[in-house]
Amino acid sequence: DKSCDYGCAATNSCGKCTSCKSCTPSANETGCTDGTESCSDGCGGTRLCCKGHTHSYSCPSGYSASNSWGSSAQTASKTCSCGAASGTCYKAPAHTHSYSCPSGYQSSSCSSSQVQTGTTSKVCSCGAASGTCYSCRAKTCSDGGYVSSCPSGQTGTAVSYAGLTCYTNCKAQCSSSYRFSCSGNCEFGSGTSCDGLYQRCGCDCAGWNYTSFWNGSECEIEYLSDCDMYGTNC
Repeated sequence: DKSCDYGCAATNSCGKCTSCKSCTPSANETGCTDGTESCSDGCGGTRLCCKGHTHSYSCPSGYSASNSWGSSAQTASKTCSCGAASGTCYKAPAHTHSYSCPSGYQSSSCSSSQVQTGTTSKVCSCGAASGTCYSCRAKTCSDGGYVSSCPSGQTGTAVSYAGLTCYTNCKAQCSSSYRFSCSGNCEFGSGTSCDGLYQRCGCDCAGWNYTSFWNGSECEIEYLSDCDMYGTNC
């Protein structure tokens, strides 16, 4: 009668074991994520088996298990270190950059009636910067080499510049009515303008005549005879 480790395979007429069962042990397990431990090989021996794994799911970096953004949220799966995935994670919606110019700047370049005084970058609420903004001011007459008005007592040529009425070639002028005073028995003379043309100033002393002339800044009297005459500027 045989003594078998894995049981009797056959017996005789007397019920005695004549042959034993054979056993093929299970192989060691490989590729275990969480390590190995000893277990039965099924044939009375031991082998290496993978340790049991408990799934632990977590959200990827930047994601949260709670949704504060509704249907616009970006989503990703919760993952386990073993590669399994289960559940949903959330993060803020994707950002669309919206750029604008700071106060005092405009997005378009300065117009023909403006002077550029500076530039800066367009900015986004997220802090990003892209594009150019322009600081402009309205042109003045002085930008074109003109004046906005002639000094008191002068007139000039009006010109149109950057939508403005400006002046150039300002010159002094006499008032529209002026008098020449003559000494002695000379009469008072009068003129109507001071444009460089001679104006006559009559005197009754011996009938001599006098004239005025433009000296570049004012009108003066010039006597043409021996008559004692003095004039005042207009």
